[in-house]
Amino acid sequence: MRGFFSRGLKFIKGHKGVVTASLVMAVVLMASIISSVTSHASCDCATCQILKRYAMPGQTLTLLKTPIDLPYDYEGNYVYREPTFDDVYNVAEHAEATFKVITQNLRVNNAGDGEGNSLIERLPRIEQVLKGYGADVYCFQECSTEWKPYADDMMPSNEYECVFMKTNVGHCNPIYIKRSECAIIESGSFVISEINAEDYNENRVASWVILKKNNSAKTMLVINAHLPVTNNTQNVACQKIMEFVKTKTVDGYVICGDFNFTKEGNVQAYNTMTAEGTKDLEFAAASEGTVGEIGPTFHDYGRRENPIKIDYFFGSDSVISTKYSVIKDMVDGKYLSDHYGIYQEATI
Repeated sequence: MRGFFSRGLKFIKGHKGVVTASLVMAVVLMASIISSVTSHASCDCATCQILKRYAMPGQTLTLLKTPIDLPYDYEGNYVYREPTFDDVYNVAEHAEATFKVITQNLRVNNAGDGEGNSLIERLPRIEQVLKGYGADVYCFQECSTEWKPYADDMMPSNEYECVFMKTNVGHCNPIYIKRSECAIIESGSFVISEINAEDYNENRVASWVILKKNNSAKTMLVINAHLPVTNNTQNVACQKIMEFVKTKTVDGYVICGDFNFTKEGNVQAYNTMTAEGTKDLEFAAASEGTVGEIGPTFHDYGRRENPIKIDYFFGSDSVISTKYSVIKDMVDGKYLSDHYGIYQEATI
């Protein structure tokens, strides 16, 4: 081996021009390879495998950026040196990120809901069950002016950040993000339907947040929506949501909430939400991950003879539906709300 490299050095001295040109070409080639690396759910792509060959011992994901600093001398001996910040490829860009998200219609306080179903009676049930799932993100609907302070107490500001916007009647769809798990990159809300007599004279809004997990650079857009009740306004709302998604550059997105339509009841709206590039994460989980409880989500405290599914998780094709489960937990035989919630794990 030493003789081989000695002959190589003699060749270099006698052919400096050729070698210099070759080295320049090699540098350009490696630079182009490295610049082509993008974020992946795993590190098994051909480009990453090439770069891994130059990782430090015991640091299989620490990747040098240029061939100039490869840890070998001219005679092929390994020379170890600690990588600097400028030497390494960003490992976090390759790290998978799984977001645990819950959607739950809280149900506004209504005296007509019957004994045991007031806000005050249901609040401890909701907190006990939902927080027991340990989600990173909680998306609520029908969070009225009366409900919001209780929701804030349940999700204290030292542990959760909150994004919301009130409708004209004071309802909101707050998103609570666990500070210890996620960082907010960008957030906001937008109107998805205008005030309409057929929709209880209420405009409807969607709140959104772009997040990254604290151990990954992958970005996830989460949208929480509560749609109006008529088909025409639902169609418009779905179009606005999907148009908004196109304005954001992220690694993946999930859209959840109370959509107020069944798959069969408003085919156009459902098709808009599952158009090319977007899927129903319940069905995706059957082939991509784990399916827990499934079925209808609106039961009206068990009073509906035929409960219906109107709450959903939709997601981009780049999202792996790792787990999907309808939250049918009860406390002492009592419901949390007139809707079941949904627990979703989404991986990018």
